[in-house]
Amino acid sequence: AAAIDSYKQALKLKPDYAAAEAQLLHQLQRFCDWTHIDKQREAYRRLGITTKAVPPFSMLPSEDNAERQLARSRAWVAENCKQQPCPVPARQQSRPNRLRIGYFSADFHDHPTMFLIAGLLRDHDSARFELYAYSYGRYTSGDWRKRAEGDVDHFFDVADLSDSALIKLARSHQLDVAVDLKGYTEHTRSEVFQYRLAPIQINYLGYPGSMAADFIDYILADPIVIPKDQRQHYSESVIYLPHTYQPNDDAREIAQTSTTRADFRLPKEAFVFCCFNNNYKISPREFDIWMRLLLKVEDSVLWLLKTNHWAEQNLRKEAEARGVDPLRLIFADKRKQIEH
Repeated sequence: AAAIDSYKQALKLKPDYAAAEAQLLHQLQRFCDWTHIDKQREAYRRLGITTKAVPPFSMLPSEDNAERQLARSRAWVAENCKQQPCPVPARQQSRPNRLRIGYFSADFHDHPTMFLIAGLLRDHDSARFELYAYSYGRYTSGDWRKRAEGDVDHFFDVADLSDSALIKLARSHQLDVAVDLKGYTEHTRSEVFQYRLAPIQINYLGYPGSMAADFIDYILADPIVIPKDQRQHYSESVIYLPHTYQPNDDAREIAQTSTTRADFRLPKEAFVFCCFNNNYKISPREFDIWMRLLLKVEDSVLWLLKTNHWAEQNLRKEAEARGVDPLRLIFADKRKQIEH
């Protein structure tokens, strides 16, 4: 709430402060505050398009328009990545016995990215690949961090390194492929990729939109993440994986529990619709569909993730406005990953 007030004050002082307006809209979306949704939609059509550049991720969850997302990313790159293209590191004359792959992220810890890639790191063929991990996040403890450190050949904590020091370190390792696991998401340091850390640079997992950067060569995706008719709105060459781009770990431990529906305030006999995405990813479009389902399916409930009390209050209010008993929305407290 304090952040919203601050952004509003900033816009009073400087009405054309596009980055502040974009962050304000993102915070309102975190609260599922759709009070002025028509004005918000108008803002989505112009922010980062006809205004100064805005952080691309602030708009990504709010507008399903790949063409405008590409335009926003291009504007962001033009304003924030002004390094002249660096020479591509020379490739070896012959293919090495082990390709050197570098993964760059702030999330080698108890984080959704690590939950997904734990098996990917563990199951690389060590006879063919040599893994480097560059961690620039501030969380440095816990079991998931230890797994990351143990499942790669070389792990570097670079959180305290300047960009120039990180670039020098990575380039000294003569990587064959550099993988950006963050894209334009929170805590990113994607700008270091403009200095060419490897001959091949890939956007993967964290940010499924186009980075619109000449220094990112490929994006890993699947036909759901990037449908073929949307391919034109990506600057990267798309590497389509055969089933899904998301590498869930099939060896993840599952808690042995004896919980019942009552433990989660769920009705014993009700049909349960469920969405555990962060609330800021919910828009009126999806919510309208869900409310129509509740109205059609008698005694059903909608089970959502509880992220903050403002979102809970606003979603209940929106349900009531659509003729649905707000008590049919049930919010789940966060659980440990093993229980989730």
